Amino acid sequence: GLPGAGITLQRDNIQKRTFTRWANVQLKADGVEVDDLYEDLKDGLKLIALLENLSKKPIKKTQRVKMNIHKLQNLEYALRHLEKEGVKLVNISNEDILSGNHKLTLGLIWTIICRYQFENLSMGNVTGGKLKSLLLAKCSQSIMIGYPPAKAHNFTSSFQDGMAFCAMIAAHAPDAIDMEAVKAMEPIARHELAFKVAEERFEVHQLLEPSDTVNNPDEKSIMTYIAALTAKL
Repeated sequence: GLPGAGITLQRDNIQKRTFTRWANVQLKADGVEVDDLYEDLKDGLKLIALLENLSKKPIKKTQRVKMNIHKLQNLEYALRHLEKEGVKLVNISNEDILSGNHKLTLGLIWTIICRYQFENLSMGNVTGGKLKSLLLAKCSQSIMIGYPPAKAHNFTSSFQDGMAFCAMIAAHAPDAIDMEAVKAMEPIARHELAFKVAEERFEVHQLLEPSDTVNNPDEKSIMTYIAALTAKL
């Protein structure tokens, strides 16, 4: 296997892809797009647009962002807004985002996903282990209907072969996914089918790359997609 640093980088790259796609789904209505998550949040304007969209509340901002002092000000407005929304920010400062700190930028977006994407599932303000078990229970209900043998025990290896994703969607669109046919497919093909049906039937954007999920299932990325999927099913 890869040495620790390689695994961390790989996981960060997968989260970056997932979180960028997730942010763009939220920003689509505003005609705003994030291309590079580490670069595009630095002036605070896209971060503020994302938070205004999710919280449905206006946030103070300065449009003139030539200088770092203006960027830091916007980032400060964004972080303060999150705190007002009941989000506990641990060790994330406006300077970390301005400097493009990978770990803390990903941490910030994950915190935002936990606050807005998971809370939309009427799961209340839950974090950590509680969040995981509630989300797992929710998706297990669908899997039981769609294809009971495809059990989900976690948000990593349980979703690696694609059966659990297909079962979840088959529960709500049995005519679009034939689980007997799915059993004969390769894992990548199962993911492609599940994500395609989710997008066409339920307007759930493909936040995951099949090859990532088959080869390196990332817990936070899979949880983000499942929360988006569960919200629409």
